[in-house]
Amino acid sequence: MAPERMASPSNRIKMFGDYMATKVVGAGSFTEVWKAKHTLHGNQVAIKDVDLQKLNKHLRDCLDCEIKFLRSVNHPNIIRLLETIEELAWKYCMHIM
Repeated sequence: MAPERMASPSNRIKMFGDYMATKVVGAGSFTEVWKAKHTLHGNQVAIKDVDLQKLNKHLRDCLDCEIKFLRSVNHPNIIRLLETIEELAWKYCMHIM
Protein backbone atom coordinates (compact mmCIF):
# COMPACT_ATOMS: atom_id res chain seq x y z
CA MET A 1 0.00 0.00 0.00
CA ALA A 2 1.43 3.37 -0.98
CA PRO A 3 1.87 5.97 1.77
CA GLU A 4 -0.59 8.83 1.90
CA ARG A 5 0.89 12.28 2.31
CA MET A 6 -1.73 13.86 4.49
CA ALA A 7 -1.02 16.10 7.40
CA SER A 8 -3.07 18.44 9.47
CA PRO A 9 -1.18 21.51 10.67
CA SER A 10 -3.20 21.65 13.88
CA ASN A 11 -2.74 18.11 15.18
CA ARG A 12 0.26 16.99 13.06
CA ILE A 13 -0.99 13.46 12.36
CA LYS A 14 0.30 11.91 9.16
CA MET A 15 -0.44 8.53 7.57
CA PHE A 16 2.32 6.50 5.92
CA GLY A 17 0.55 3.46 4.50
CA ASP A 18 -0.59 1.41 7.53
CA TYR A 19 1.37 3.60 9.97
CA MET A 20 -0.11 6.56 11.85
CA ALA A 21 2.55 9.12 12.75
CA THR A 22 1.67 11.36 15.67
CA LYS A 23 4.80 13.29 16.59
CA VAL A 24 7.89 14.70 14.89
CA VAL A 25 10.85 13.64 17.02
CA GLY A 26 13.58 15.12 14.84
CA ALA A 27 14.09 17.20 11.72
CA GLY A 28 16.85 18.24 9.36
CA SER A 29 17.25 20.12 6.10
CA PHE A 30 15.42 17.49 4.02
CA THR A 31 14.07 14.97 6.54
CA GLU A 32 11.65 14.61 9.41
CA VAL A 33 11.66 11.67 11.80
CA TRP A 34 8.24 10.68 13.09
CA LYS A 35 7.11 8.51 15.98
CA ALA A 36 4.46 6.20 14.53
CA LYS A 37 2.38 3.13 15.26
CA HIS A 38 1.13 0.40 12.92
CA THR A 39 -2.64 0.79 12.81
CA LEU A 40 -3.35 -2.97 12.90
CA HIS A 41 -0.52 -4.50 14.94
CA GLY A 42 0.30 -1.59 17.22
CA ASN A 43 4.07 -1.88 16.64
CA GLN A 44 5.87 1.40 17.32
CA VAL A 45 8.34 2.59 14.71
CA ALA A 46 10.35 5.65 13.77
CA ILE A 47 9.73 6.85 10.22
CA LYS A 48 12.40 8.83 8.43
CA ASP A 49 10.50 10.99 5.92
CA VAL A 50 12.96 12.17 3.23
CA ASP A 51 12.16 14.85 0.64
CA LEU A 52 14.01 13.50 -2.40
CA GLN A 53 13.49 16.74 -4.34
CA LYS A 54 15.89 18.47 -1.97
CA LEU A 55 18.66 15.90 -2.51
CA ASN A 56 21.31 16.26 -5.18
CA LYS A 57 22.73 13.17 -6.91
CA HIS A 58 25.48 12.70 -4.31
CA LEU A 59 23.03 12.87 -1.38
CA ARG A 60 20.64 10.43 -3.08
CA ASP A 61 23.54 8.03 -3.53
CA CYS A 62 24.43 8.46 0.16
CA LEU A 63 20.83 7.72 1.17
CA ASP A 64 20.79 4.59 -1.01
CA CYS A 65 24.09 3.52 0.61
CA GLU A 66 22.67 4.08 4.10
CA ILE A 67 19.59 2.00 3.26
CA LYS A 68 21.70 -0.79 1.76
CA PHE A 69 23.89 -0.86 4.87
CA LEU A 70 20.95 -0.86 7.31
CA ARG A 71 19.31 -3.73 5.40
CA SER A 72 22.47 -5.80 5.70
CA VAL A 73 23.29 -5.29 9.38
CA ASN A 74 21.84 -7.00 12.44
CA HIS A 75 23.40 -5.53 15.59
CA PRO A 76 21.79 -4.57 18.93
CA ASN A 77 23.41 -1.10 18.87
CA ILE A 78 22.28 -0.22 15.33
CA ILE A 79 18.66 0.62 14.58
CA ARG A 80 16.92 -2.02 12.45
CA LEU A 81 15.41 -1.05 9.12
CA LEU A 82 11.99 -2.68 8.61
CA GLU A 83 11.06 -1.40 5.17
CA THR A 84 11.37 1.49 2.76
CA ILE A 85 8.68 2.96 0.57
CA GLU A 86 9.26 5.43 -2.25
CA GLU A 87 6.44 7.59 -3.53
CA LEU A 88 6.96 10.29 -6.14
CA ALA A 89 9.47 12.66 -4.54
CA TRP A 90 9.41 11.11 -1.05
CA LYS A 91 11.10 8.13 0.57
CA TYR A 92 9.97 6.65 3.87
CA CYS A 93 12.17 4.41 6.00
CA MET A 94 10.53 2.51 8.86
CA HIS A 95 12.73 1.64 11.85
CA ILE A 96 11.93 -0.32 14.99
CA MET A 97 11.75 1.86 18.11
